[in-house]
Amino acid sequence: MWLIIIGVLLGAASLLCLLWLGVPLMLRILQSRALVSRCGHEQLVALTFDDGPTPELTPRVLDLLDELEVKATFFMIGQRVLSHPEIAREVSKRGHEVAAHSMKHLDTWKVGPLKGIRDVSEGVKLMNEQSLSPNLFRPPRGRATLGTIFQALRCGCSPFWWTHDSGDSGFTPGRCKLGLRRFIRHGRHSPLTEQQIEGMLQKSTRADWIDEVSEVGGVVLFHDAPGDQPSLVELTLSATRELVLNARERGTRFVLASELR
Repeated sequence: MWLIIIGVLLGAASLLCLLWLGVPLMLRILQSRALVSRCGHEQLVALTFDDGPTPELTPRVLDLLDELEVKATFFMIGQRVLSHPEIAREVSKRGHEVAAHSMKHLDTWKVGPLKGIRDVSEGVKLMNEQSLSPNLFRPPRGRATLGTIFQALRCGCSPFWWTHDSGDSGFTPGRCKLGLRRFIRHGRHSPLTEQQIEGMLQKSTRADWIDEVSEVGGVVLFHDAPGDQPSLVELTLSATRELVLNARERGTRFVLASELR
């Protein structure tokens, strides 16, 4: 009798765990496929910037976007909005879209379920208190649980991922592989060296991922928060410029992330 009860409990726990992590993974895969399909069909590009606002990089990104006459979506961390509210408001003032990226950028696969859920709700609440009113939420590191997805929806924010990584976080750039194994392993690949970053800067106009996005569109992940390596700042600005110029030459149209929901 006890063995049956234990078996049932273990089965229920396994099913709950599968739903807790598996549903968001499948949601990401389906959304990514839909984004690739729509952007490719209509030749659309959405520029997105994560982890700001920061005084070191966000103003430089804003000036570059003004120069290029293009709008972008900024997924902001609540703590940084609290530290730099004037920069956050400047993003909105210049006509860009503001979205949520949690309060502390916690990896929900590595913290307790309630802690991850609070990180979402506190981030959205803080942004609403600053009159930023986000309606999109990007899970930190792209990782979500069923709890954080439901909490984001409760807060009025739809989850939103990306199709192409610019590499400006210090990891290999390119199109996201739309498979379960790739998403589970996300973040385990080796960081780029300074030499590799310098090489990317020198050949940014010929980068494969820039050519692909310029031709078929996509949602590109950039960062407006400086990484540990100084060259990453210049990589963000250089890759943004080259992508916009190349995409325009091919007739690709730029949109905000919310236009792709």
